[in-house]
Amino acid sequence: MRTATLSLMLLLGIWASGCGRPASEIDPAAPPSLAPTPQIRAAKEFGAAMELEKAGRSAAAKEAFRKVASDYPDTPQARTAAERVKALGG
Repeated sequence: MRTATLSLMLLLGIWASGCGRPASEIDPAAPPSLAPTPQIRAAKEFGAAMELEKAGRSAAAKEAFRKVASDYPDTPQARTAAERVKALGG
């Protein structure tokens, strides 16, 4: 029983030592992170803003477009989002 407990503690310690760091820092051969990139997040949020606009919710759409433009300035969606903000009355 004591050996099993010590083994479990050792495994937890090894696991915890890598927590909070990307896998590539722990193991350079590890695959890249599966977290969405800024471009993917921008595209999703832009799509949601478009849906708000289609639904006739102009004020909400304008705020959503404004958020895309400010949060993801280096994406193609940011430029289009800024244009949509202007088209919706600025």
